[in-house]
Amino acid sequence: MAANSAPREETIAGVAWRCDGDQCQGSADRKANLDGLVRECKKVVAVVGPVASYKSGGRELSDGQVRACNKAAIQVQAARN
Repeated sequence: MAANSAPREETIAGVAWRCDGDQCQGSADRKANLDGLVRECKKVVAVVGPVASYKSGGRELSDGQVRACNKAAIQVQAARN
């Protein structure tokens, strides 16, 4: 996300997310679902845009996985334009 973005809130796949500047954090009452971590990340970047890192449920994406996740955001944004 752009560092100068205004604070915003989004609900993505049933999870409440709050983004402020270049930091976003999601909070859910339940444990992770059956989605893989990269698939989960793709749902987030489709709404908030590319991310620098992604962590969920104690797991963190590798740099290569983050690139794959962000590629989905670029494709979604291109389709919207």
